[in-house]
Amino acid sequence: MFRMFKRKKDAGEAAEAAKPNADSKGDDEEHVLASDAEDLFARGKVYMVNNDRKAEKLLKIAAEKGHADAQFHLGHMYINGICVPADHNEAVKWLSLAAEKGHADAQCRLGRMHDNGHGVPQNFKEAVKLYRLAAQQGHADAQYRFGMSRHYGIGISRNTSDAVKWFRLAAERGHMDAQYELAQIYDHGNGVAHDPTEAVKLYRLAAEQGHADAKHELSRRADRVQA
Repeated sequence: MFRMFKRKKDAGEAAEAAKPNADSKGDDEEHVLASDAEDLFARGKVYMVNNDRKAEKLLKIAAEKGHADAQFHLGHMYINGICVPADHNEAVKWLSLAAEKGHADAQCRLGRMHDNGHGVPQNFKEAVKLYRLAAQQGHADAQYRFGMSRHYGIGISRNTSDAVKWFRLAAERGHMDAQYELAQIYDHGNGVAHDPTEAVKLYRLAAEQGHADAKHELSRRADRVQA
C-alpha cells in the first residue's frame, strides 16, 4: 500500500513539474513579443504599481506597438523615476507619441514640460496649444492650466472672460486650484461682477479639498466678522 501511495505521489509531483510557470511563461521573450498591446499594457501597469523594472520592458513593447496609454504611462515613469532612472528626454519622446494620438493626459503632461522647459526648450505657445487640445476633451487640469494662460496672458493673448469659462469648467469637475482662482476673480471683481457670495462658495469647495490659500481666505473672513 505504501508503494502505491508513493507511486501516486511521484506521479503528482511529475505533473506539477510539467506545468509551465505562469511568470516565466509571461516574461518569456517570444511570448512577450507575440502578446497584443493591451495585454502587455495591463501586465506592465501591475509591475509599475509594484515598482518592478519589468514594467519598462512590457510597457515599452506595448508603446512601440502604438498603444497610447502605454506611451503615456512610460512617459510618466520616466518623468518620475518610477521603475527606471528619471529621464525627461525619454519622457518627452513617449508623451509626444501619445499626445499625437489625442491622449488628453499626455497632452496636458507634455504641455507642462514645455511650460517648465523640462526635456525641451521652454515654449509657452506650445504649452498653451497642448493645454487647449486636452482642455477641449474635458481634461480638468488642462482646463485649469489653459485658463491660467488666458488669465495672465502667457503664451496667448490675455482674456479674463475666456479664463473664467475654463476655470469654471475645471471647477465643476472638482479641480481645487481652478475653484480657488475662480473665487479670487469673483472676490475682486476682476473681469466679472464682484460676487463675494460666489467667491466664498468656491473658497469652501477648494478648502474642503485641502487648498491652503482657500482655507486662509475663509479664516481671514471669519476673523473680520468676529472683529
